[in-house]
Amino acid sequence: MKKYLFHIMALCFALSQFSCSNDDNDSYDNISGSYTGGRLSLNYNGQAKKGATIIFSANSSSNATAILSGVVAGADSLTVDVAVSQAKADASPSVAFQGAAAVDTRTVSVTGTVASGVMTLNVDVADDSPMVGSWMMAPATTGGGCLTMNLKSADGIVTFRGQNVGDTQFSYLISNLGTGFLSASVSSVNFLQNGNVVINITKEGTMVPLGGLFTFYVKDHFLYFVPDVMNIATLVMQMQATKADDLLGSLEALVEMAKNGIPFICIPGSDGKSCGLSVNLPMAQVLIPRLSPLLNVLSLMPSLADKADLFTQVGSIMTAIYTAKDFNMTLKMVRQ
Repeated sequence: MKKYLFHIMALCFALSQFSCSNDDNDSYDNISGSYTGGRLSLNYNGQAKKGATIIFSANSSSNATAILSGVVAGADSLTVDVAVSQAKADASPSVAFQGAAAVDTRTVSVTGTVASGVMTLNVDVADDSPMVGSWMMAPATTGGGCLTMNLKSADGIVTFRGQNVGDTQFSYLISNLGTGFLSASVSSVNFLQNGNVVINITKEGTMVPLGGLFTFYVKDHFLYFVPDVMNIATLVMQMQATKADDLLGSLEALVEMAKNGIPFICIPGSDGKSCGLSVNLPMAQVLIPRLSPLLNVLSLMPSLADKADLFTQVGSIMTAIYTAKDFNMTLKMVRQ
């Protein structure tokens, strides 16, 4: 009798263990799925980010994968392996997870929880590219200033400021104007390790940091500036209603640019203390139609209100570039 009782107790114990195991697996099956919209609360580098989708797949009781779509610029679908820990609150399963993945020169770290069908996710980026640091406009030399442009138009003539000028004269004029403006107005450009860009401009003798408009990343000898659409949209909503209405329709182009960013050919100096950012004609003809909305936004910013005439000139220069037969422009910077 004791023998039979022992076997019955052993069987009950085994069944209870099997049942617990299945409960755990069931909870992970319930958490696996797609999170977007109201089911996703996402912070990217400490700022709220919308429009992303996370596909979460539990591989076991301790491991899962998170596929990040629309989160990291230049990596529209990034797979991150994460370690998972489980806790149960009432009848609703919940997990905490963390992991990291490398993409280009960046390390993308994720931490988050899933509870009651909602994912809370924090994504932080650390960039290890040579561009991280503070840069200033290169000083003028016998070879030119910080900005050099060469343009060849279809007929050798460009209309600028109501006058017709030859290609060589136009290129020389724009190079000098650009060098003068940048050297006088831009104190430094800071590429932060978290991917943010802060441009320090000089206004009436005071340095004004201009941040929150762009992030950056480096890939295959290109430096990409990525518009921060959320901050730009917030800026637009704070403007006068008539100006905001004109710009809201242009945000679609900025959203498209934010997927991969605005590319510049990145030419680092051999000493690591200088670099050149270049644009050629094919790149310019793709970018110019998309840059126009951003140019409109920048021209309405209070900190740049005194540059309205400059933005008008830039618009006419962009038109000349777009219709050119050949074009290249390089911005030269040195590490501060």
